[in-house]
Amino acid sequence: MRLNKFISQCGIASRRKADLLIQQGQVRINGQVVNSLGTQVDAQKDEVAVNGKKCQFSTRYIYLALNKPAGYICTHARYRGEKSIFYLLPRKFQHLKIAGRLDKDSQGLLVLSDDGEFIYQLTHPKFEHEKEYQVALQRPLNKDEINLLKTGVRLEEGIARFDSFRQIANKRYSVVLHQGWKRQIRRMFDKVGVHINDLLRVRISKLTLAKLESRKFIELSKKDLI
Repeated sequence: MRLNKFISQCGIASRRKADLLIQQGQVRINGQVVNSLGTQVDAQKDEVAVNGKKCQFSTRYIYLALNKPAGYICTHARYRGEKSIFYLLPRKFQHLKIAGRLDKDSQGLLVLSDDGEFIYQLTHPKFEHEKEYQVALQRPLNKDEINLLKTGVRLEEGIARFDSFRQIANKRYSVVLHQGWKRQIRRMFDKVGVHINDLLRVRISKLTLAKLESRKFIELSKKDLI
């Protein structure tokens, strides 16, 4: 098995990111630094480490959906006074990576997996997997503000725009996008001077939040997701 595929199947990184780690000398096989991209590895015999951490190889990937409550952060790190979403998961799922984070104040659908290629495909904008959100605003939008959000607003990363935008209640809107910049939706509404009181992610690709209760998770198969 090629080394980059092995690293990806361990849930460390996508194959492309694994190639970078190999080139940077951050990968060791049986204690020896390896920087050749074509290196082969025996998954049953060889010990592979990335940045000093041993890779745990598995032929079966895990896919989870979690309904994140507000007030939890999307990180493995432990910070005093903060609650991580991994507090909501059993020990056997603590190694999973998040495919598209939500900020502390947001809630709703999260997808977690140890399949590095899957995470890359689900989160990279070029694959155009939609994410749908419901936002509750401080006040209703006027016509000019709606037009601006539909045509796009300039953020540091470039022009940010919604793939679809519709009003579902007086101060509540449904928005869909495939871009995934940090706190993008909040920054877009900030640009038109409207504060978001609540942000709920209800869909990622074809997976919906449905009746999954807050703080609960379910295990899925890849075909449920993309």
